[in-house]
Amino acid sequence: MPDEVLNTREAAGLVCLSEQSLQRKARTGEVHARKVGGRWQFRRDDLDYWIANGGAEHMRYEAAVDQGLYEATVEAMAAHEEYVPIEEVLREFGR
Repeated sequence: MPDEVLNTREAAGLVCLSEQSLQRKARTGEVHARKVGGRWQFRRDDLDYWIANGGAEHMRYEAAVDQGLYEATVEAMAAHEEYVPIEEVLREFGR
């Protein structure tokens, strides 16, 4: 639906974040949102764009943590001194 507007709970469910984490990302400008009457509103199109352009990378890192790869992920990032896509970490460890 074009211009579909979601509240915090709906938006957080869509991007698999807690409501607090999503609100923090909205406050810092990482996720586009607006406040109306003291409540955050998120456009579905903006969230879809954020997800499609790597904004949801956190979900894959959380999955890596669940798989016991947290230390490997941190070490790989430190070795490269830059962002390392989770696919590279998983490939390196044969998962």
